[in-house]
Formats: sequence, structure tokens, C-alpha cells
Amino acid sequence: MTEKEARERTVAMFREATPTRVDAPIEEWRQGFSAMAAKIPLPADLAIEPWTVAGVPGYRVAAPGVDQGRIVVHFHSGGYVMGCAHDYREFGGRLSAACGAPVFVPDYRLAPEHVYPAAAEDGLAIYTALLERFAPGQIILSGDSAGGGLCMSTLLGAREAGLPQPAGAIAICPLLDLAGEGDSADIPSDPLIGRDLIVGMGSVYIGERDPHEHPRASPLWGEHHGLAPLYLLASSSEALRDDAVRLAASIGRAQGKVRLSLYPDVVHIWTFFPFLEATREAMGEIAGFARDCWGSDVTAARPEPGYLIVQASISDPEGFGPYVAAVQPLIAAHGGKMVVRAFDPPVLEGEWPWQTFAVLQFPSAEAINAFWYSPEYAEVIKLRDGVAQFQVLSVSNAPA
Repeated sequence: MTEKEARERTVAMFREATPTRVDAPIEEWRQGFSAMAAKIPLPADLAIEPWTVAGVPGYRVAAPGVDQGRIVVHFHSGGYVMGCAHDYREFGGRLSAACGAPVFVPDYRLAPEHVYPAAAEDGLAIYTALLERFAPGQIILSGDSAGGGLCMSTLLGAREAGLPQPAGAIAICPLLDLAGEGDSADIPSDPLIGRDLIVGMGSVYIGERDPHEHPRASPLWGEHHGLAPLYLLASSSEALRDDAVRLAASIGRAQGKVRLSLYPDVVHIWTFFPFLEATREAMGEIAGFARDCWGSDVTAARPEPGYLIVQASISDPEGFGPYVAAVQPLIAAHGGKMVVRAFDPPVLEGEWPWQTFAVLQFPSAEAINAFWYSPEYAEVIKLRDGVAQFQVLSVSNAPA
């Protein structure tokens, strides 16, 4: 099976598992996801046992030979209404192997039976209880989709409670904005998710509350200082892409440590599917991040990519076009590429506030500086003057 065929298979599996109506009974959504998970074989060499932490049941999954003195907590996906620890045993095994530690996948409480703040309370209770068994530097928090949001909620809750932050956190395609206000929320390239689903499923969890006022449910709207080092992954073609992009920008402004990886042309939570080459690549990056968090010796240092998140306010869209045309080959000449083009200037009209224009990826943080301060760019940027203003947020993968 080619990678293209494998990616098409993930979309087909998701579609088969998804009810045809957004307002279908929650049980249909739950049964569909569990049926999809059951199609992924479970390796025989995993050590899997029921485990309960702070009254929250789940499974402890350990790959062979991992360090029992460390723990990873992974909060599963499902829009706060579906998914379960049983469905995530196979993924938990791969995450355990990547991080070199056992993984606890909890069955945090789901809506509509248990609405907000139930899941957020469970996440913080689990972390608080684990601090009695492990040093904070021996804990990594993780999550995908809604679980990625719950991972961030737990970091915010720990900071508010005066608890130490964990060694690091991993958020895969995180659901961070239940208001669904990201520019990518209705991106045509996402075959599964749109703004209506984000807001509709989120409202089952948060009810009539304003997401902007409840960052433990919608972590994008919280303050992002003083958090653990964070590794964010998302698809550049998915509806939740800009949740990750906006969070990375906010953490960058707060002088936090963040890494952002955007994968092209993969489905939401593609890491759930072990048969994708993109999944194997992502798990390799997660392994490197975990090694950094644990403080393990790295025998072969490799440069980490760096990202520039560029926000623009454009007064003359047509005049901005020559700048865009001239800067793209210069980006490529420095080994970079534009991984997200958030909007096309020619379609803009009137006065525009600051919004993300592009995310640029370079081979390293040093390459960013080489590009940004090159004499060639000093000439190109003259094409921008008078037609646009920039705010540039450098989100570097290089450890501080």
C-alpha cells in the first residue's frame, strides 16, 4: 500500500465510523469510533493493565523495556463526548515506545452525562495524584484533539493551583477553541471537520457558557505564560490547524518553550493510524521531544526546525502581491518553505486587523536569522512598505 493509498484509507475509515448527521445520538458516534479503533491490531508484546488514578479508571500501557520510573498521561480524542481508554491501547503502546515510559490513558468523564468542568477536573486530579508518586520532571502530559485541549487545560489548572509543571506536554491536533474562530475552521481540504461540528460538539460539553471566558474548556483563551515545554502537531490541511498555530504564537509571545510541527495532507489525528509513514515520522519527532524533556543524553545532536509565524495587516492587497512573489524564492533559497498560507491578500477588502498571514518553516533557528537579516531580504521588504505591516513571532524548536 502506497502512502497515498494509506492516507485515503484513513479518510475512508473515519467516514465509515462517522454518523451521517451531526445531531445523531451520541451513542452512534461512540460506537462508530470504537468500531474503527477495533480494526487496528493490538501488539501482543504490550503490558496492559487496568489502572485507576484519583478515582479515574483507565489503562496503563507499557512497551517492552521502558523506564518504570516515569509516566506519560495521554488524554484521548473524541470532542469530550466519545472515545475511551480501551480504544487507545494500541496508540498508548506506540506512545510508550516513543517516550520510553509507561502511558496511562484515563477514561475521563464525558458529556452529555458529565458536562464541563468534569473532564477538566479529572485531568487536574490525575496530575495532582501522580505528583505524589513521581517527580514533576518524570511526568509528561499528552493528548490528541479534545484530549490535546484537556492536556492544555491541565497545564493551566496546575499553574493556577500553584503546582509544578510536568517535564513537558504533547498536543496532537488539539481542540483549543470551542468558539471555532480559527481561519482554518472551514478549510476546504478537511474531509471530516468543520466549524459547525467544532462548535456543535463543543456545546454539548460547555453548554451555553462563552468559551472565551472559560479557558479550562477552551485553552486558547487562557494566559500561556509559565507552562511546561510544549510540542504541538497538526495537519496543515485540517480544520483545527489554526488552534495549534494560534497557541504557538501566544506561547511565543509569553516567552515559553514551544515546538510546532505541521504535516501536509494528512487527516485529523493521523497519528492514531499506525500504517501511515507520516505517523512513523511524527512518532519519531515525539520520541526526540521526550528525550529532551527527560534530560537523556543525546548521542547524535540534530538541528531542530524553526518556524516563523507572520501576522500581517494589509492596507493594499494588490500592492502586497509583488512582495509575496519576490519573497517566496528567497525563503526557498534559505532552505525554508511556506507550510501555511492563511489567506490570500488579493481577496481582502477594506481595513483588516492583524491576522496570521503565513507560517514559514526553516531547517533551524539559525536559518531563520540568516533569511531575516539577509541583504536580499532587506531589498525585498521594500516592496511591502506602505502596503502592509508585519508582526513576526519566531517560534523556534531549538531548546532555550
